[in-house]
Amino acid sequence: MANTITFFRIAAGIVLLFCPVFSPAFYALYIAAGLSDMLDGFVARKTDTVSKLGTLEAETDAGNAASQRVLEKCGFRPNGILGEEDPRFTLDRPIDAAEGTR
Repeated sequence: MANTITFFRIAAGIVLLFCPVFSPAFYALYIAAGLSDMLDGFVARKTDTVSKLGTLEAETDAGNAASQRVLEKCGFRPNGILGEEDPRFTLDRPIDAAEGTR
C-alpha cells in the first residue's frame, strides 16, 4: 500500500512538469503529492513496510581493501554479488530517515 502511494507521488511529480506554473491544476497536484508523502509515512509505519527500493548499495574494486573496510565499518555487508567493479555491498539494516537511526 505504501509503495502504491509513493508511485502516485512520482507520477504526480511527472505530471507537474507539464502543468502551467501556479495554475489551479498545479496547486492541486502539488498539495496532493505533499499529502501523499505524509500518508505514505503513516501507512508504512502502521504496516511495518520496509521497501527494497530504499536499500543502499555500494561497489568497490576487488583490490581496494581500504574501501571495503570503510564500507564494513559503516554497516555495509558483502552480498556475494559481483558488479562492474567487483564486490557489491548492501546496508543490512533499514535506516529510519526521520530519526537518523538504524
